[in-house]
Amino acid sequence: MLAEARERWPDDDVMLPRMAAAQVLIGRPAEALAILAPYIDRHPKDPDAIFLALRVLYEAHAVGGRVGSASDDAQAARKYGALYGAAGGPDLALVERWVAFVVRGK
Repeated sequence: MLAEARERWPDDDVMLPRMAAAQVLIGRPAEALAILAPYIDRHPKDPDAIFLALRVLYEAHAVGGRVGSASDDAQAARKYGALYGAAGGPDLALVERWVAFVVRGK
């Protein structure tokens, strides 16, 4: 349904975070980040979308995996962590721990 809405209204970004969340729920973290990355580039003050991107990265690393390469994941975590802080996200302390975990590679 979300993909159909996106096809019908391709210039309306409102569905993208929901599409990304759906990808996470069905176990497709890379696809989720592929949806979120351009959305976040266009909406760098959306703390909820940024939080979701960081959670995807953290959860992949927490189970010993990765979304992309280790360096790409670390670079994305740093970028999204900075954006989250700049956007005034309410869970900054948690996000900082997630970023540190992804960057350390452990």
